[in-house]
Amino acid sequence: MKLTLQSRGKHLIRGYAVGEVRVDDQILHHNCLIAADEIVAWSASQEISVDDIKPILALQPEVVILGLNDMEKLPPAVIYAAFLERNIGFEVMDIGAACRTFNILSGEDRRVVAALVLKSEN
Repeated sequence: MKLTLQSRGKHLIRGYAVGEVRVDDQILHHNCLIAADEIVAWSASQEISVDDIKPILALQPEVVILGLNDMEKLPPAVIYAAFLERNIGFEVMDIGAACRTFNILSGEDRRVVAALVLKSEN
């Protein structure tokens, strides 16, 4: 699906499909973290661990949106607790909803990170 908005110098998710996401003019086929000013390759898999969230925390978000292909495999409670302890909002959505929500929150100048699991196995 193609998404369009004005970016005002920030990264913008312009589209997504199974196994890929288009950020600005580049197409990514790997799991990634997307912030307004940074894109980071992310080694997490569908079964996210506490170690997997360290790169997210390094981006100092106020909100994290986890985008998954398989909504039947949600993160364990310890992941929710790790964000809650740090007063960071955390939502889990399918990839499409995560992309749309990232664009909206980023457009509102929120410190949001989209953590996208595009490939289930690593």
